[in-house]
Amino acid sequence: MTHKDTFVKFSEFLALKRYSGSTINAYLSMVTKFQEFLGLVRMERLNKDVILIKTMDFIQAKGYSAASHKQVLDALGLFYTDFMRMWQ
Repeated sequence: MTHKDTFVKFSEFLALKRYSGSTINAYLSMVTKFQEFLGLVRMERLNKDVILIKTMDFIQAKGYSAASHKQVLDALGLFYTDFMRMWQ
């Protein structure tokens, strides 16, 4: 699956779970920004330890507010815990 395919499917997954359009856009934006932060490393291929370290690095590098910090954790949590589990 390409990055684009992954993000389209993640968006569809969020819609299936009945998230609002604004939440879908916000979560998709956070996940996309995280992938951009990782560069060539595909976020789907990270192990749990690296995910934790890279998430902390990402949040720190962006200087997010408390609300945005929580939104990043929520978005990545859904991506890795619920969405990626469906594809394994």
